[in-house]
Amino acid sequence: SKAFSLHPHIFSKLYLGMISAGEAAGNLEESLISISVQTQKERTFKDNIKSALRYPVGVFFCYIYLNSYAYISCTRI
Repeated sequence: SKAFSLHPHIFSKLYLGMISAGEAAGNLEESLISISVQTQKERTFKDNIKSALRYPVGVFFCYIYLNSYAYISCTRI
């Protein structure tokens, strides 16, 4: 756990605690597997959020663009 704690920008305090507990209990492998599963769940969640927001954001910007174009076209007449 000392080696992991040298990189706090990569490993959170939760992960460091889990690694320390795994070392102390003698089941480091289970702790690392648990961290891996948790990291994969977090990544999947973030990807799902990005995917769910992509369409509404695209529609919003198209709406703004088309409204701006319509406004400029109507004011020139």
